[in-house]
Amino acid sequence: MTELSRRDFLKGTAAGMAGVALSGMIGGSFRLSAAAEEDNSISDLVMWALASQETETLSLICSESGSASFASNFTDGWLTNKADGSLDYLLADWYETDEEGIVWTFHLRDDVTATWVDYQGNYMADVTVQDWITSAEFILNYWKNEGNNSSMLKDTVAGAEEYYNYTRDLTEEEALALTTDGVFAEMVGIVADADANTVTYTCFQSCPYFYTLGTHKCTLPLCQANVEAVGAGNYIASNYDDLWYCGPYVMTAFVSGNEKVLEKNTAYWNIDNVSLFESVTIMMIDSLEVGYQLYENGEIDQIELNESTMYTILNDESHPYYNYLVKKVTKEPSYFLMYNFAKKLEDGSDDTDWNQAAANEAFRLSIYYGVDLYDYFSRVDPITPYSIASYTFTHGKVAYTTDGTDYRDLVIEKLGLTVTDDANARYDADLAASYKEQAIEELTAEGVTFPIQIDYYVASSNQTAVDTADVLKAAFEGCLGTDYISFNIKTYITSATDEVYTPSLQSISSSAWGQDFGDPINSVGNFTLDDSAYFTNNRTHAGEAVSEEALAQMEAFTEMTATADATVDVDGRLNAFAEAEAYLIAHGFVCPMYLDVSWELTKVNDYTMLQAGYGSQGSRYVNWESNKDGYTTEQYEEYKALREAGEM
Repeated sequence: MTELSRRDFLKGTAAGMAGVALSGMIGGSFRLSAAAEEDNSISDLVMWALASQETETLSLICSESGSASFASNFTDGWLTNKADGSLDYLLADWYETDEEGIVWTFHLRDDVTATWVDYQGNYMADVTVQDWITSAEFILNYWKNEGNNSSMLKDTVAGAEEYYNYTRDLTEEEALALTTDGVFAEMVGIVADADANTVTYTCFQSCPYFYTLGTHKCTLPLCQANVEAVGAGNYIASNYDDLWYCGPYVMTAFVSGNEKVLEKNTAYWNIDNVSLFESVTIMMIDSLEVGYQLYENGEIDQIELNESTMYTILNDESHPYYNYLVKKVTKEPSYFLMYNFAKKLEDGSDDTDWNQAAANEAFRLSIYYGVDLYDYFSRVDPITPYSIASYTFTHGKVAYTTDGTDYRDLVIEKLGLTVTDDANARYDADLAASYKEQAIEELTAEGVTFPIQIDYYVASSNQTAVDTADVLKAAFEGCLGTDYISFNIKTYITSATDEVYTPSLQSISSSAWGQDFGDPINSVGNFTLDDSAYFTNNRTHAGEAVSEEALAQMEAFTEMTATADATVDVDGRLNAFAEAEAYLIAHGFVCPMYLDVSWELTKVNDYTMLQAGYGSQGSRYVNWESNKDGYTTEQYEEYKALREAGEM
């Protein structure tokens, strides 16, 4: 092992790959308007969440859903993020790796003592390095955690997948009885050294991005005594009064579909260095319309605005909120459209016309270049619609070259696009018309009947989704012509997976991918022809494309991705991944759409919130500036300018 520099980690350097440690400040964050915070700040914060997105578990290591993101406040892991998106230490004092990036050692900080408390703040135990071993065994034990958050460890740590498979083949009783001794210790490359206060992860091959897993759920600690108190088979269903906490907040109330209440953890190890609310209440609401009414009544402190409310305020300069319309800081991930290359009709037979069209590159590129989404974007951002356009499927803040270039910008550069807020950088009506003519000629020769039927599914109960689909339909048919395509909006009742994607009824579908860790393999790898590629196996079925050309292109992309993943050098690795991603987009297999940005009314400052390009740290209520009077458009413009200038 070689100890690396502990004070020179900066966003945009190659430090991460080399194992260079992070900024030494504990929970440091840029702070704004301290006087305003002292004079007019919020003590008891009230936020919102849609009732349709209620969480299925209160334990973060047991959830792969964003609906449990609030639980990131309950447990501290190795690393966290700052408001500018860069990494910072949390319970790690530093970390190191060998020259190959195979063995990674995290050092539990020795300048403080973190403790576990119950929901009432009673001391339960000290946080020790053994807690990370308990957590890893629990996550990798199929019968304890049902596979949740296991993929990151299985894909990186020596013996992790083998242990997961071993437990899966046991009876439930046998698996629940397992501890971190015995088979786990013999099989899995995760070891704690209590004397050195370290946890060492040994990967089965070079893993230059492993340090970024320090922000993920899969490397959170878990106290064995808590598991034993609840029962290994019951922990996944723990209530708030079952859980032990070592993070900035504890949960003191939970009414499913109604509200969650978090209170400041007065025993928090870092309480003297961070700013916390006395309490945070998350109210469950049925719609944004209801949320807006609650904001008007002073019952919640922030609300995103739907299209109708946004226009109501925007079109009335005398409206009390006219000067308080603010654009949220861009949230990751970005959304994109995918093609289904093995579509079925409702009777289970192949949709031959669609499958031939999807496999035709000219058809895909006529859509890529020919559909202008201005009206679609306007539903989210009616003021600057094109500013939310996305041109990659990997979002920003995932990885940086040694000169500080965001990986996403590498992909855009390789696509040859010039991005501005005033236009869709890839829209080219003339080029689209040329591809349309080519597609009609080629597909007609194959016996395809026009217009091509495009089946697009949304939830029947979600009127906003239905309305948005209407706008998407208008964009497709308006730009490409109803002689060429017919965009059919169809609905499902309960589950898109069960009712649409499993029977493979969709022609195209939209989705997004939130990064688990800081490397493009986590996004790009989902489109390869590998068995583990999520989108390929669950949405696109690209390996079943009816065109030899399409299959050859997918095979080339898969090979490019494998070559990139085998590259250890940071710049070489990111450039290779960018080439692969740009190749897939340029051949029309994925059509990037928009960034998750919305307009809001808010009394909490987005620019002081933690920004996480990956991992589970983005929902922590730490160091948030607030103002009971709300933030103005002018203030947010100033904050944005400061952020873009690198001054915050």
